[in-house]
Amino acid sequence: MPYYYELINALDSQIQPGTIHSQNSGAVRYYRRYLLQRAMSAFRVTAPEGWEKPYMLYSIFGIGFIAVLETDRFGVIPSWGSLSGRGVQFQPTHVTLNNPLIATKDPLEIGLDCAIIRLQPDYGGIMDLVNDYAEAMALTSQLFSVNTLNSRLSFVFGAASKQAAESYKAAMDKLYAGDPMVVLDKSLITKDGAPTWQLLLQNVGENYVAGEALENLRRLECKFNNEIGVPANLATQKKERTISAEVEANDAETYSRADMWLENLREGCQQVRDMYGVDVSIDWRVNPMEEVITDETELSRDGSAGSGSDQ
Repeated sequence: MPYYYELINALDSQIQPGTIHSQNSGAVRYYRRYLLQRAMSAFRVTAPEGWEKPYMLYSIFGIGFIAVLETDRFGVIPSWGSLSGRGVQFQPTHVTLNNPLIATKDPLEIGLDCAIIRLQPDYGGIMDLVNDYAEAMALTSQLFSVNTLNSRLSFVFGAASKQAAESYKAAMDKLYAGDPMVVLDKSLITKDGAPTWQLLLQNVGENYVAGEALENLRRLECKFNNEIGVPANLATQKKERTISAEVEANDAETYSRADMWLENLREGCQQVRDMYGVDVSIDWRVNPMEEVITDETELSRDGSAGSGSDQ
């Protein structure tokens, strides 16, 4: 059924307050783009000349897979498509290409007419993961910006006249400009030497949480790095010394899911090489199982730093 904006707003407002826009915002779009590129940067692609690596990576990580086929006009190339069919083990059997420049039969049979390079076992991308972290990081970043703005030390004066208010403004301008001495008109001081203004101060220290927001932003990025197979710097989360057991536990967490992705990618590349004889491969850019360096010490996986002891 057709949905118009009035109905969409009515339905959306039941779930999400109208004053909170955590999805369709510039901050979310920024972090979504940043995190997706961060995930793609964890892997290095080797492909024949003429293959657009960014196109391959955005298709694999954004959509979940890419098809490789041989064409009369362009030779062996990668192309995104739509999956269809169902085999005896409930796996997709065909691909329909979404490229008007490629003239081929429709649909293509996987394993016969084309090969598939997929990221995950379910042929899905990681945009759900990226969107989740992008929204959380955008909200945290906004908290940092708003709290920093609200924590400025501002002064509020009570003036008896407009002339007095302008005098206060001129005095503050001189102070902020670095003038070491400001002379006030005698009319702003009573005969007893007391000021004629009333000053209201803010206790900004109790409300300042920008540092915590910035630390949470680092932790969110660290957790995302663990998800995609990028070694995280434990020193950003711990101020005390890091022990080797914690580093090894972090390595295992970083390695497990990303290793499954790489296994699927390698199987797809091997299928492409077997069918078309082209040199295509995907591997780590930086292996997460390599040595992890913290600010406190260097802990190698050979156990030389001492397992389970403070270094």
